[in-house]
Amino acid sequence: RLGREARFLTLHMYLDTMTILRDNKLGGDARIEGTRIGVYHICQYRDAGYSIQEIADEYELAVEEVKEAVEYARHHDVDLD
Repeated sequence: RLGREARFLTLHMYLDTMTILRDNKLGGDARIEGTRIGVYHICQYRDAGYSIQEIADEYELAVEEVKEAVEYARHHDVDLD
């Protein structure tokens, strides 16, 4: 059985720049490192027709961070509810 500390260790994903992580913030949902912006937030904007650049501008993120969030969502089950 894992202890509390082990359960909440930050898990950096396979992405080269390691921008996307999961930890005890946002209820354990994947988010952009250094923010409280969840991957699901990015996906909701993307599904609404926003471009990568528009999302980056809206959240004051680098375009690469938004691209990584979109790529992460493609490879993981991201709950949009």
